[in-house]
Order: sequence, then C-alpha cells, then structure tokens
Amino acid sequence: MTVSVREVVVTQAAAGRAFALARLLDIECGGIYDAQSAVITVWSLPWNSVEDRLASQAIGRIRVAWQTPDDGHATIRRLEVEDAARSADLWRSARFLFGLPATSPVPW
Repeated sequence: MTVSVREVVVTQAAAGRAFALARLLDIECGGIYDAQSAVITVWSLPWNSVEDRLASQAIGRIRVAWQTPDDGHATIRRLEVEDAARSADLWRSARFLFGLPATSPVPW
C-alpha cells in the first residue's frame, strides 16, 4: 500500500457533499464507493453480482478529518492506494467527489 500524506483543505460543505455523493454511488447500488464516517473506499467494480463482488478490488481510501483546520472546513488527510499504478484513479475519484478542479495538480 502506498500512502500519500499531503493535505488538501476543502469546505465542510464540499466534504459533506462528497460523502453524500459517495453514498449515492454506493458499491452495493451500482457505484464504486463505500463511505464511512471519515473514509471513502474506492473499488474497481460495483457489486452488481456475486461474481462482481468477488472480482472487485479496493483501489484505495480517501481519509478526511472533519472540522479541520476549523469548523468551516474539512481536510483530506491522505490517500491510501493499494497499487501505486492506480494512484491516478484514486486522485480522479477524490477530484470528482470533492469538486476539485480537473486541472488542479495532483498534490500527492
């Protein structure tokens, strides 16, 4: 596992929308995300069947600290990617979920 630790601060509202979107696109509902309280796991395939569930692999996790650095913000603390070759996929998911510009440089 590769861990990237450079932090990205977003608004609390943006983080809330990211987790809501991840729950809407949940792994068991045709999406590729599994959102918990402060972690979003990104999977390679949705779990549309038993076969897909067995074939799907975790690409990585997006870890967030809520109300950090203050009440109005949240911080993407780190990305944990299972296979370094998939780091771009994990960063693409982070940009999509958190509404970060597609042209923004990869900070990890």
